[in-house]
Amino acid sequence: MTTRGEASSQTRPNRILLRQANPLVVKNGKAQKGLFRIDTDPETGERAISVELSSSGYSAQDAYERHCGGRPPTMGTIGVSMNEIAQLNLRATPDPLPDNPYHWLLLLPDGVSKSSIQNPLKTFAVNRGWLYAPPGTPPLR
Repeated sequence: MTTRGEASSQTRPNRILLRQANPLVVKNGKAQKGLFRIDTDPETGERAISVELSSSGYSAQDAYERHCGGRPPTMGTIGVSMNEIAQLNLRATPDPLPDNPYHWLLLLPDGVSKSSIQNPLKTFAVNRGWLYAPPGTPPLR
């Protein structure tokens, strides 16, 4: 997990950060606690959530198609806004990867509990619903 600078001050508060949901975190349409899994960098101890920044050139469907062959496979794309992550005192920072220039990280403040971040993020995403899911996918709840 490497960070590459702060989010641009030009990033709009309604800009959506995308995340893939898989059958381990959405069961029968019901979102589970791990929808926004937090990873810890073994070198720095920094805790972060991987997301992708949507843009006019990269949609929720594009993100789904990028990840549909993964393990576990994605079942749909969810998202949270820059404004919503700001409410939780998370920092969004670009973290482009060689195979994914849209990759960003949501950095957690020191000392904050996982549930105080994961539960509100899950609520935001569930309230928004699927940004993209193939036909026949149960509604997100």
